[in-house]
Amino acid sequence: MTPQERKDTEKRIKKYLKENKISKVLYLQVEGTFDDGGIKANIWNVKTNKGAWWIAEGLRVPMNLYPQDTFYFTADEVYSFHVGIVQRLQHGQNEESNVLSELPLDLEQVHAIRRKLTLAADRLHIGMEAEEMQAIGLICRESLLALAHELTKRNGQVVEKAQLKNGDFKGIAKLFIDEYAPGSNNATLRSHARKMSDMAWSYSSEIVHSAYKNFPDCKICIILAASTVSIFENLFMKYLGFDLEPRCPNCGSMSLEIYSGKTESELIEHCTKCDFDNLVNIETIGGRPFGT
Repeated sequence: MTPQERKDTEKRIKKYLKENKISKVLYLQVEGTFDDGGIKANIWNVKTNKGAWWIAEGLRVPMNLYPQDTFYFTADEVYSFHVGIVQRLQHGQNEESNVLSELPLDLEQVHAIRRKLTLAADRLHIGMEAEEMQAIGLICRESLLALAHELTKRNGQVVEKAQLKNGDFKGIAKLFIDEYAPGSNNATLRSHARKMSDMAWSYSSEIVHSAYKNFPDCKICIILAASTVSIFENLFMKYLGFDLEPRCPNCGSMSLEIYSGKTESELIEHCTKCDFDNLVNIETIGGRPFGT
């Protein structure tokens, strides 16, 4: 990138960090630039007063940040994960698709869980015996325990602080629902997500211990377990930054273009939907919500 492009990008990154309530940048450097299939992305290594972060941005790539102290160890891994999300979203926007195709999401962290649920689905047939149905319930329950293990890997300190056991799926699920969907705006979502995770766990246990279930019961069990995994992956994406995507204060659209203002401390958010220009002073922005 040219010196001016770099300067403008650094302004956008600092503005983005301030809107995520990270006020002080100690170090800012591009660690890798990737150009693949028309998607050009830069991965920035950023040290701040609130820890170390990766920031992905570039041509046809929305800006997003990822914590370095969890499981994003290299710029290549951040690029692969970020572009994977971008391509999935673009695919969803460009083609009609059934939401069931995303149960669960095909992300690296849940491949093993997906295999378990696929195994359970493959065992479904009308003439199942009680033992076969109980086995499906057991696989669903093991999948939810695997989800709890994956959540714990992402932030073991939260689980340790709450003094939860590894097998306490409902407790761990509730903990990460609160973690991934904080604030009053997400109160209803938290309530629904807790109910879904509780239903998935309780019903899979019921299938395991009952000799009087049937084919639709087992199918419902798999759907509840898969839906719960998908819900947590989407909550995780919200947590990574989707809730903080900027919106036009005039029409609410997220189709914004960022331009430099008349001074170094000014940026202009231009809405491509309604042509509204929002002037933002990055020196005084503090922790304001996006698009306000």
